Amino acid sequence: MTNKHINIDVSGGSAHFGNVVQGEEVKVTDASSQAVDPALMRQCFAEIRRLGEAAQVSGTEIRQLKDTVESLDFKQEKSSLSTDILAIYETYSWAIEPLKKLFTTILG
Repeated sequence: MTNKHINIDVSGGSAHFGNVVQGEEVKVTDASSQAVDPALMRQCFAEIRRLGEAAQVSGTEIRQLKDTVESLDFKQEKSSLSTDILAIYETYSWAIEPLKKLFTTILG
């Protein structure tokens, strides 16, 4: 086998990959990876910033929301992730529309 690379391009939204296998005598393991599109995150946070400023939300609260969303582990079990997302919705209800769009796109 001469080409020893696998290139996977993801554009827009998110991607969820199961097992990717290439080569001879490979061992297949049960694992997955989820990529979050940085452009989608930037778009979501720009909308959150606009909404926050219109609702006179403090810059500190907007940064806390951004940090909270960025710290989410999208690889964890969906029931745990759902609990985390619900807590974000309850805490930052003023930003529910861009958050809903972001989480719907990421989780499919």
